[in-house]
Amino acid sequence: MMDGGCCSPQFGVPIEHEARKVIPRDFYDFTHILASDNSNLENLLRIKPSDSTAEVKLWGSYLDGGPIADPYYGGIVSWYRTVCHGHPTLNPVVERI
Repeated sequence: MMDGGCCSPQFGVPIEHEARKVIPRDFYDFTHILASDNSNLENLLRIKPSDSTAEVKLWGSYLDGGPIADPYYGGIVSWYRTVCHGHPTLNPVVERI
């Protein structure tokens, strides 16, 4: 798991948790579940229970519609690039949710 805490303060985003896999219960507990790229979106839609109410969509759909690269395998440089790409979408996401 990536620990983004070392870079997040410069973006004003405190990160004091670890990532975990999405579980079927999440589709009932959350109103929105955002995928970083098409592969993640397909996987989420595959496990989403048919009677759940969560809206599942690409994170980038709130800005330019494009995917946001998954930084998991790329180390801190990939994490930094992902934050730089994703950070501009934060306000549009909050405004629409």
